[in-house]
Amino acid sequence: MNDPTSSSKRTLFGIVWSCVSTVIICAWTSIHPNVPLTNKWKAGWNRLRLMFWMIIAPELVLAWAVRQLFAARDIRDYYNSHHEGEQQEIPLLQKFVANNVYAGIPGWSRWTMAHGHLLGMGGYTLIDSDLKKANPEEQNGQVLTYDQLKTLIGNTGFEFPEIRTVDIDDRSKGDSLWKLIAILQTSWFIIQCIARGQQRLALTELELVTLALASLNAVTFAIWWYKPLGVQEPIRYI
Repeated sequence: MNDPTSSSKRTLFGIVWSCVSTVIICAWTSIHPNVPLTNKWKAGWNRLRLMFWMIIAPELVLAWAVRQLFAARDIRDYYNSHHEGEQQEIPLLQKFVANNVYAGIPGWSRWTMAHGHLLGMGGYTLIDSDLKKANPEEQNGQVLTYDQLKTLIGNTGFEFPEIRTVDIDDRSKGDSLWKLIAILQTSWFIIQCIARGQQRLALTELELVTLALASLNAVTFAIWWYKPLGVQEPIRYI
């Protein structure tokens, strides 16, 4: 006869593989690095470095994501408030996700959280008009900051070129397959932990740490939901 407790016995390799794969997949899909200042190799290195900190100190990355969320909201609201349109009063929490805060502004012209994130992550650069016809690699544009945006908007002679949300989404390289794999892997791992808890079976310390990391990664991923992923070239304005 089979041992009734055999279903609760697991190999060391199975435990380690399940935990390590869950941590790596969650960390890789949840991080959203800023636009690199140099080349694509630098972009890859920045993502690996951010992934390392996501595993070692996820609470720091989470705090950074929250800070970017508030900054993106402020940028979006400031830009929209200086365009024609009447601001609607909506709940504070909804301001982080609502794209119809300003009813009088056409949808294609209105800035969203994606626009705010793109500016905050260094996605806009200003190019000297003398270098308009120069090689893009030699233009050496200046990264547009929030303070510079305020100055430019205050200048009545400056017209900020329109960019649609679909254009930002086109630049983003969010991989739906990787996201689906991460969701399935994390969900399966959490279900396993819950099932063992219901059966009053012990969880290893590695599994508990993995469960905590996966939870923080999920929160970080949700906060960065509207932040473009993998943008390697900024939008240049002359």
